[in-house]
Amino acid sequence: MNTFILSPCGISILINEVDSTLRKLLNEYANEPEINNVPKEVQKRIEQLVINFEKKKNTMDIHNIRNLSAELIGIILYYNNQLELKDDYHLILSTDTWLGEVCATLIQKWLLNKGAVCEIFRQQGLQTRNVQDFHYALSEMAPKLFKRINDFKTAKNRIIFNLTAGFKVVVGFLQSLGMLHAGELIYVFEFTSHPIRMPKVPINISVTKYIREYLQTFRKLINGLEISEPEIKNVPETMILKIGDEYLLSTWGNIFMTEAKNERYTKKLLPPICSKVQY
Repeated sequence: MNTFILSPCGISILINEVDSTLRKLLNEYANEPEINNVPKEVQKRIEQLVINFEKKKNTMDIHNIRNLSAELIGIILYYNNQLELKDDYHLILSTDTWLGEVCATLIQKWLLNKGAVCEIFRQQGLQTRNVQDFHYALSEMAPKLFKRINDFKTAKNRIIFNLTAGFKVVVGFLQSLGMLHAGELIYVFEFTSHPIRMPKVPINISVTKYIREYLQTFRKLINGLEISEPEIKNVPETMILKIGDEYLLSTWGNIFMTEAKNERYTKKLLPPICSKVQY
């Protein structure tokens, strides 16, 4: 592989060329996780929209297809309209919704047809109907994306975040992550014919000082063990996510722990994290 491109996916590929009535329906049901939650008549209208797109996409030139989809315009302009996609890997980040996966699949099919290697990543809970589920989804997603990025991080591979589409809050999160771990971020603003390209920020955040002080607490959290109030009270709020009475590592807590645990775990044998573990 030469280039890894991560693209969060919204529903622009369906919404950009429909009338106001259908656009309202698409927005109304954008957060439904399963097709069974959508009324039959709405299902039929959306399914027909997908069928129509499938029929015309192969006859559309590159300028028309890119105007249909914010995701694709970012990718197409990154390649300077040449679409030499062979050996590049595209990861499409889908919301945890029926409609999100429908749109991600349309993007995937188009990219596969152009010779790219393309996979859809649907993160459970990644929808905006339930705020707690959404925060938990980001917290879970961070180490998964971390692993994929690190698997591709070699001298010959480029890491690109295409942040032209997707939920704004997801794009914001990926922007923060990408500033530290992507080689480049790309954006496309409306009516422009060139992407805005932002290189990786030339800084290195030291996570060790945070992890060293709270390592036992963080180890308990990633293993799903119970945490007491005294153990958690001095941990920076950005590192912790509280859902009901349960504490979890936040998105940034997961990122910091993923960054630091290999270095901390290889130095010495750490003490047991609970009385049931003895060595």
